[in-house]
Amino acid sequence: MATSAENKRIVRALRRKAETISFLNELMAGAGYSLEDPDVPPWFEVERIHEISRSTCMYHAESNHVKWSDGAKFMFAIDRQPFQFFWKMEDRFFGRQLTEEETFYFCKLTDVKRYT
Repeated sequence: MATSAENKRIVRALRRKAETISFLNELMAGAGYSLEDPDVPPWFEVERIHEISRSTCMYHAESNHVKWSDGAKFMFAIDRQPFQFFWKMEDRFFGRQLTEEETFYFCKLTDVKRYT
């Protein structure tokens, strides 16, 4: 039988997991802009979802700069740059540049070390 302290830890862990899922869902919500569109900047713009090629996504996924991954989602960053969030939905691939605030919030939710 679980103790009161164990139950509180379990509840905190479940809340953190729910907050993480909610945060990631917010980041994935919205229209995607194709990087191949001539009216879109050549790389990620903060607060915009960009539809990218599978090869671009895999290039980042296979690097040693992945900070966190969970199935079809991962966070990528080089040095002290804010994280870039990548995900796959059905057969399409997406990326989004996070702000500094979003990066630190994600690190707080997941206990990911920001500068490792």
